[in-house]
Amino acid sequence: MMRKLGVWYWLLTKRLFKKWSFWLLLLAVPLLVLGMRGIAAQKASVLTMVFFAEPSEDGLGAEIARQLEASDGLICYERCTSEEQLRDRVAYGKADGGYVIPAELSALVREYVDGKRQALPYDGHLILFVAREDNIALKLAREQFFSVIFPSISEMLTESFTLKQEEFASMDETQASQRLKTLYDELSVDDSIFEFALGSSGETERLSQTNYLTAPLRGLLAVFVLACGLTMALYLIRDRRDGLLAQLPVHLRPVISWIYIFSGTLVCGAAAFAGLVFSGTFTSWPGECLRMVLLILAVTAFSWLVSSIFENIKAPAAVMPLVILASLVLCPVFVAFRGLNAVKYCLPPYFYLTGLYSTRLTVNLLVYVLAATAAGAAAAVFRACHSH
Repeated sequence: MMRKLGVWYWLLTKRLFKKWSFWLLLLAVPLLVLGMRGIAAQKASVLTMVFFAEPSEDGLGAEIARQLEASDGLICYERCTSEEQLRDRVAYGKADGGYVIPAELSALVREYVDGKRQALPYDGHLILFVAREDNIALKLAREQFFSVIFPSISEMLTESFTLKQEEFASMDETQASQRLKTLYDELSVDDSIFEFALGSSGETERLSQTNYLTAPLRGLLAVFVLACGLTMALYLIRDRRDGLLAQLPVHLRPVISWIYIFSGTLVCGAAAFAGLVFSGTFTSWPGECLRMVLLILAVTAFSWLVSSIFENIKAPAAVMPLVILASLVLCPVFVAFRGLNAVKYCLPPYFYLTGLYSTRLTVNLLVYVLAATAAGAAAAVFRACHSH
């Protein structure tokens, strides 16, 4: 029996690779991975901010400018040669906002803290911010900008406050400043405040090392496997209509129909797995292999159930785009959608994507595989008996 089933699997897989449409389907994986990695390799951003540091011998403004240019992430910083150029770029929509950093920034801060200066250069502000309109994105950009200038300014504030205390009155000011700077450097935190950790594996990855453009790739590959499984269901319905399974014994038809779909989902799952390996989003071999195997079995069971329910190819062909769209929207491919849990729990990619961060949800994916397989088997057996 097992040898006969193995022969059927080999024949169905061999037959599948003779379809040019299936090769086109598989071609989507390398194109998707290479395309997203190519985009991620370029300097892409959500916001474009510009800045102009007024010429000065003060090193603080130049250091802030250097850090802004070196930053990489959702916000891109570009240097302007003058305040007029900065204002023009913002006014004409070539930049979302801009900062003007004054000359002698260190002296301005020290004089203001020491009470020697009553006003700051830009209408009571230390740094000029230019924008056409203020919105949530620009407010978040300012928070990121503050994180760049905060260490330098906070060090000067700490030094100014500490040297005024009575305990330091007998010390040489230069010596006290040097000791204070050493202590400040020892206590300062330069690492990322937030870290991204996989709860199930304990592996930790810096958020700064994760490109946000490749983050949806895992979800897109999972939806790709689902699309392959549904395509196999359409192939099966068509071949069943043409009498491919008519000569088989009734008790073998449900098993052969499962093998029919599995022959395609296994190949597509292997292609998706290879895409994960080369995408830069791969985590660990044991966890990734387990989740991909469960996803392949889940998609096979789901598609098996679909093929057993529908008699005509037109109905599942019309429903298939809706299932793919629902998976892209409701499953955490791009964002985590809240609500419609009854629909989400029916979609194979949901527990696969959420299982990346939770062992419990990976177990839920196994439960989904068992439940969907049982439902598919019941529907397939009913169809075989009914058709007989």
